Amino acid sequence: KVSSSFSQIRKSKPKEKQKVEEVQNKPKALVFAKKTEQTHLCLGVRGFNLFYKEKYVQKVIAVILGGMMSSRLFGKVREEMGAAYYIATSVESNPDTGVLYTRAGVDNDKTKDVIRAIVKEYKRMKEERVSAKELKKAKDYLKGRSAIRLETSDSLAKFYGMAELFENKTYSVEDVFGQIDKVTADDILKTAKQIFTPENINLALVGPRKTKKELEEILNEV
Repeated sequence: KVSSSFSQIRKSKPKEKQKVEEVQNKPKALVFAKKTEQTHLCLGVRGFNLFYKEKYVQKVIAVILGGMMSSRLFGKVREEMGAAYYIATSVESNPDTGVLYTRAGVDNDKTKDVIRAIVKEYKRMKEERVSAKELKKAKDYLKGRSAIRLETSDSLAKFYGMAELFENKTYSVEDVFGQIDKVTADDILKTAKQIFTPENINLALVGPRKTKKELEEILNEV
């Protein structure tokens, strides 16, 4: 129906998007010095784009790290350390880039401790196999959250439209859930080893002055 209705639209070759080139070979930190009540930071790694099956694996990794209230970083940084007002890990997959990142608002005096805690959890993901219980919990949460988000008509339309527009194919919500269910502990370990590396990690920070060098040294511990 869409093809028929829009068949008379003039066709032309789309503009070419500038290709993304990645040349980073060590950790990088970007610091914006500002007098704030808390330090806001975003610490992330390059991940997989839309066309890699690993995009589902990195979604599960993000949930385990900081996607829900019982996640590792929420428990460590907010509850145990009492160092953050908010902390969450998310993932984005675009046509040619992908990213997994943790954002947090932290106590100014505990900023370096929080960054070190996040890096430690990133490193743990590539060294220890996730338990069956934790993996199932993350999958169930991810599927449940997705189902709730797609309850409205416009969200569902966007879901189908984006798949057609970017991937040139149509699949159902159940198909996505099937891909999530296929993720194994070994998949997580393999993917974590690929993305959590010193040359793949970056930090952006807004708060009282911290030197880039000391922050990049912490990132190098991943």
